[in-house]
Amino acid sequence: MSTPQRPEPLPGGPGQDHPGGGGDPADPGRVLGILGLVTAFTCFGVVGLVVSVVAWRRSRRAGFANTVALLGIVAGAVLTLCWLVVGGFTLFTSLLLDEAMTNGCEVLGPGTHELDDVRYDCP
Repeated sequence: MSTPQRPEPLPGGPGQDHPGGGGDPADPGRVLGILGLVTAFTCFGVVGLVVSVVAWRRSRRAGFANTVALLGIVAGAVLTLCWLVVGGFTLFTSLLLDEAMTNGCEVLGPGTHELDDVRYDCP
């Protein structure tokens, strides 16, 4: 009686894709996609946007559709746009108030003035 021959193990560990099959191929951008989505919401939208774009491109090259990375791109773009709008509005408002204060002091002259319950300290 002869003993049955065992097949040779294929190179690589479990879960790795190899020519003989037996492993499920993993999306190379999956972890980066998750990281990009989380980063877009927790840190800075622009950082999450960049990380998500990198993840999406890696997945597309490998033939995967990385929905999480796509959500990270959308969230990062929207949050970055919101930060730009808020920052622009804040800058515009501060410049407008600074200009009004400068013109007000030119009209009022040096010293402390109170108009409509608002105190102005002019140099």
